[in-house]
Amino acid sequence: AYADSLPAGRYASYALMIELELNRVDVNVHPTKHEVRFRDGRMIHDFIFSVVNRALQGQERVAPVDVAVSNASAVHEPSSLYLVSSNTGVAGNARAVGRSDNNSRLLFGEPLQLLHGRYLLCQEAEQLWLLDARSLLTQVNKKRLSESLAEGELKSRPLLLPQRVNIDEQRLEQLINAISQVRRFGFELTQVDDSAVLLRAAPMLLQTSAPDVLLYSFIEHLHADDETLLLMLAEAAAQASPLSASGAALREWLSIQLNLLGDISKDVPWARLLDAQTLQAWLDNK
Repeated sequence: AYADSLPAGRYASYALMIELELNRVDVNVHPTKHEVRFRDGRMIHDFIFSVVNRALQGQERVAPVDVAVSNASAVHEPSSLYLVSSNTGVAGNARAVGRSDNNSRLLFGEPLQLLHGRYLLCQEAEQLWLLDARSLLTQVNKKRLSESLAEGELKSRPLLLPQRVNIDEQRLEQLINAISQVRRFGFELTQVDDSAVLLRAAPMLLQTSAPDVLLYSFIEHLHADDETLLLMLAEAAAQASPLSASGAALREWLSIQLNLLGDISKDVPWARLLDAQTLQAWLDNK
C-alpha cells in the first residue's frame, strides 16, 4: 500500500493491534519457541492493505518548508518528500477509515450493521440495501477458491493435530481411487485401516470449518464437476464464518469482501434495495 508513497530506501514502520477470535490463529508451543500464526494470512493482508490504501488516498501533499538546523551533522531531507494528512489520526482505527467519504469501492455503500447474525444493512447515499451476508460470503469464497484452483490446486493448511475420520469401506475405496482429486482440492490424508483415514490438512480458506464434516461433504460430491465442488466448499466456508459477531472489525472485513467481488452488477439475488414500501410492510408485520 505504501509502494507509491515512500521514497526509495525508506520503509514503513507501524504497530498493529488486531482483535481476532481464537479459532482464527494457530498456536504452536515448542520447548524452544512459542509461535502464533494467522490461519488465514491472506485475509489479514487484504484487511491491512485496504485500510492503509484508503488512508493514503485521503492524504494531501504540503508545500516544502525550510527549517534551520544548527547541527551540521544532522540529516537534511526535503520536507516535500513527506505526506501529511489534512486531519489527525491517519493511522487511526479501522472504523474511522471505513466510514470515510471514499465509498467508491463499496458496491452497496457503507456496511452499517449485521442483523440476526446474517443480514447486512448497508447505506449508499440516501438508499438502504439489505444483503444476505451468508450468500454474499459464499460468492466471495467461491471466487477466491476458483482463483486458487485456476493455479492448479487449492492451498492446504496442515492441521495442528491430525484427525481420524471413520469412513465406510465403499466410500473409502472411492476416496483412495480419487486421491489426486482429493489433494487437488486441498485435503491431505493417509489411510489408517479399512475403515478410517487420518486427515492431516484441509483447504486453507476453510480454516474455521470442522475438517471431518467438510471431508464427509466433499466425499458426497466427490464425482461432481469442479463448479459443484467449489460451490459446496464456498458454502461451507460461509457457514463457518463468525457472522454472529459485531463491531467495526466485522464491518470492515465485510467491506473488504464486497471489494473482492469487483465489478459485479447490483442485480444479484442476495441484495435487495429497501424502498419505503418494503420498510413500511416490514414495520406493519412487527
